[in-house]
Amino acid sequence: MNLAVAAVVLTLAVPASSSPGPPVSGFVDTGTGRLYYEAAGEGLLRGPKVPALGRLGEIKVPTLLIVGAGDIPDVHAHAGAIQAGIAGSRRVVVRDAGHLVHMEQPAEFNRLVLEFLSVPPAP
Repeated sequence: MNLAVAAVVLTLAVPASSSPGPPVSGFVDTGTGRLYYEAAGEGLLRGPKVPALGRLGEIKVPTLLIVGAGDIPDVHAHAGAIQAGIAGSRRVVVRDAGHLVHMEQPAEFNRLVLEFLSVPPAP
């Protein structure tokens, strides 16, 4: 199975076969709290182009958000806003992890992602 993973300030996992467009990268501007995204290869380092927070409702594929329990409050707030904006999304808070869940708790991170990917998307 192909997998497109977008790193925002947390990790979003979306089956690539469900995504019609190119992979997306994104970040949260900590100065404004706005979430931005850009398609891969479109110059994320040049700066934000499109605020995405108001467009999260356009995401119609299964979405998993993984956040470390020890991450900063802003990340938890952003994760909550992202979860609220994507219908049916699932947010998991991993104990004993901070910002780098995939490095701090790799077995748990892998278990969560593999479990998420093993469930076929609803028609």
